[in-house]
Amino acid sequence: MLHLRFLLVLNLRQNPLFHSGSYLRANYAFHFSIYRAAGSENMLNIIENLWLQISPYFNMLHDSGNYSTANQHHQQMFAALRDRNAKAVRAAVRADIDAAFTVLIKLLK
Repeated sequence: MLHLRFLLVLNLRQNPLFHSGSYLRANYAFHFSIYRAAGSENMLNIIENLWLQISPYFNMLHDSGNYSTANQHHQQMFAALRDRNAKAVRAAVRADIDAAFTVLIKLLK
């Protein structure tokens, strides 16, 4: 849990306006720490494959200002994990993905 807290703080402290590469690396580390903790190698492989497909768009997503919404979702994920609330973790991860999807759809139109 301490490692995840460190990644959350690292994510929040990145200056996304100037260091998109650092922010994106911290975002990856945060998400994949959670996905690995689920203990499902199959799920991890599926997510990693999807992540690689969408990753070319992360810079667009980052430049849109979505990182502030993403950081709110990351805080919700951390709190839910800390509270051992699987339903809330699931909801926060889904909200993070849905928010990014909504922004990307608008950017790609």
